[in-house]
This record gives sequence, C-alpha cells and structure tokens, in this order.
Amino acid sequence: MIIENITHACLKFYFNNKILITDPWIVEDPIKAGMIYKLPRMRSKPMDIVKNVDYCYISHTHEDHFHVPSLKLFSKKTKFFIPDFSHHKKGRRGEVMFQTLKKMGFYKIKKIKPWQKIKVEKDTYIQLIPSAKSRYFDWENSGLAVINKNGSYLNMNDNVVDKDLCKEIKKKIKNIYIYFIQTAGISTYPACFDFSETQKKTIIKKKVEDYSLHKLVKRIINPKYLIPYAGDFGWFGKHLKFNFWSRSTPINLINYLKKNKVNTFEFLPGDRIKISGKKLSHVNNFPVNWDNFDKLINEHSKYYKNIIKKTEKKYEKNKVTNLKENATKYVNSLNIVNSKSNFYPKFSVSSAYCIYNIINNKKKIYFYILVKALKNKPLKLEIHDDMPKNISQLHYLKSNAFFSILEGNAMLNKVQWRSSIKQIKKFNNKIRDLMFFNGYHIDGDNRTPQIKLRKIYQVRESQNL
Repeated sequence: MIIENITHACLKFYFNNKILITDPWIVEDPIKAGMIYKLPRMRSKPMDIVKNVDYCYISHTHEDHFHVPSLKLFSKKTKFFIPDFSHHKKGRRGEVMFQTLKKMGFYKIKKIKPWQKIKVEKDTYIQLIPSAKSRYFDWENSGLAVINKNGSYLNMNDNVVDKDLCKEIKKKIKNIYIYFIQTAGISTYPACFDFSETQKKTIIKKKVEDYSLHKLVKRIINPKYLIPYAGDFGWFGKHLKFNFWSRSTPINLINYLKKNKVNTFEFLPGDRIKISGKKLSHVNNFPVNWDNFDKLINEHSKYYKNIIKKTEKKYEKNKVTNLKENATKYVNSLNIVNSKSNFYPKFSVSSAYCIYNIINNKKKIYFYILVKALKNKPLKLEIHDDMPKNISQLHYLKSNAFFSILEGNAMLNKVQWRSSIKQIKKFNNKIRDLMFFNGYHIDGDNRTPQIKLRKIYQVRESQNL
C-alpha cells in the first residue's frame, strides 16, 4: 500500500488496482470567507489528483473537508463514502452532504453506519469511526480506517477522540499501524478579536501547547506510528501577520512525540509512505524549513499573489445602496427557512453582527443583526438600529463583506473570519455551542455558497440597487 499526502486532510491510498482519496480540498480557493490558505502549499496539480480515483471518503461538512469547488473536478462515476447520520436524528443537517453530492450529479453515494466495515478490494476494507459521544456539539465528525492484511491505517482528521472512543477503537480495530492525527486547529482567537497588536502578542506568549489528545491516543491505542497532519493553514492578504499568532508549526509536536518515544515523522504535502509487509518507508519530496518562518511566509505570499488579489477584490466591492432593505429581505428569508428546521438549540444565548463602513475616517454603523438562540425554538435573526442588549459577542463586519453574502458569494456562518469580534460576556460552553450551531444552521443548513439546498434571498449584480 502507498499513502500519499496531497494536502491538509486529503490523503490518497493506493491499494492493488484501486485509489481511495479523503477529504479533497485540492483547488487553491481559500476557505473561511477567503481568509485561510494552505501552508505549506499543495504540490500536485488538481487534475492529476482526481485522475483514476475510484473512491472518495468525506468525513464531515466543514469547508476544508467537504470542498465543493474541488469536488466539481471529480468524475460523476466516482463512488463516495459518507457517514450515515440517521442514528442521530438531527434532521436536515444530517442530509446536507448527501443532498449536495446528489445535486452535483454524483450517483454512487454509499452511507456508512458507525463501525460498519465494507470490502473495497480483495483483502482491503474500510471501517467508519464515529465521533466521540462527549463531543455532542460535533456529532457529525468521523474517521476512516483503511484495513488490509498488513494492518489498519486510521485517517482521523478532525475527529477528536475521548477516553471512551479510544477504548472502542482499540476493541474494534486490530493491528493499528498508523494513526493520522490532527496537527493543530485554527481559530479566530485572537487574530479576529478587537485587541491591539500588543494585546494579541501577549495572548500568544501565554499560549500553552496542548498535546493531551496525542498523549491519550498513545496511552490507550498505542499505534505503531502516530503521524500528525491536517494542520496546514496560513493567513495571507491583509492578515499576513497573523501567521505568527494563530498557529504553531508542526515541529514542536513532532519533537514532543519523539521525546516520548513515539514513532513519528513530519508528513508534508507531496510526501509518500510505502508499506510493504511490516516495513514502512517515507519519502519526503518537498521539505519545509520551519525555522525560517519569515522566508516561508514570503514564498507563499508570492505563490498566492494572484489568488489573494482576486479574492480580496471579490470582498471589497459593494454595489448595494439600499443595504438595510436588502438585509431585511435576506434576514426574513433566513427566518422562514430556519423555522422549518427540525433541530433546535438546547441552550439560550445571543450574539450580533454590526454592519458598518469607514467613511471619512469615521465608523458609520448601518444596523445590527441579532442572532437569537432560544432553547427548543428555531434560531431567529432580527434587524436592529441600535446595539442589541444581553449579547455574548459582537462581530463588526464591513458592509462590503456583508454585500458578498447578499450576493450569494459568502455565508453568514463564516464571515466572522473577516470580522472584528468583541467578546462582551466571558466565554463559556453556551457561546461555544452557539458558534457551532450557527456554523451548521444559521444559513438554513446550507454549508457552501456554491450549492444552495434551500432558497435564501440574494441580490444580483445586474440589479440596479
């Protein structure tokens, strides 16, 4: 078997005469409202990546795993393996991936239940690993085990295990040869918060590297190799300087694992692992010098230069003059769509967006959009002239970025990556749960602007606005 690191959580498994690919984010479109790019960059050409692919597994609907522009490159004959969420009884959210793939024209879609094992080629099987029960807010996540006579290879991406899930994996999946584990996540904190640069630097200095997940996997599952991946993110364009603040390089984690006598190595885009019997060989085709971080960022800035310009141009235009009128229509349409959802929040908490612009060096506030979650009731949005009371967070969003939502090129659940966030109440689990709930449900359970499963009001450029 050969395992190739394409980019991020996209791995390519070659076994016998078949090819399985996972979570393809393989075009250079940035994610998170055009703010986040791959770092280090992908080394393969998209059309070469999709060539002769037989199977595609998608772990969950986050944009960097379920990337519609990338999926458009695949043959409609490709067979997709996706998690079956019917046991969660969570309504429309559990059907988004299937409905989107079907709308795109894919017709070979196989839903896999938790722990279900499927034969894909001779002595090669795949088995779905569900999310940890303790992560009730992230139940959609999954991992995939690729299994053959030489061992089991776990592609766990964002599927963060707890003690109980580790024990289940150990019990149900034998001879775990490689456990591919997330390197690090990425957050809007503190990069997108309304702190000064001095405050942000202070926050980062206090940052503690958290290896508890890796320690837990080592202690209970104890795979032969624990290999970090899926942490390659970079801020570019206007947020270039945030690369130093919002993520760590993988070297600290690699050194920690080696220090604790864990078999590991840096697995980068373009790398290949070959397993023959009990022997593993690793080919590092494109080494990265993390010690010279300034040079690395500069090289990537040049590489992404045209994409950055194109992306920023898309978010800078604003042709809406009657902004509030169109925003009201948009919010009303969202409320209608969200009222038909059969999954409601289990908590009560609110946040808001402040839509504004800078005119003559002064901040002009147009209106606020209140996002109100009430326990066991549909999520509701409201337009306010004044700042709503009793909110947990306030997201300052420029009107041109909001226009990109009205135009249908962006989504409300991701624009916080372009906003300046003011934390009004102390962060707690309710606020965290609202962020997760908004991420999945605020746009009528749509997960990508390219595919609109449910009709939401949007303006058109051709209109005289």
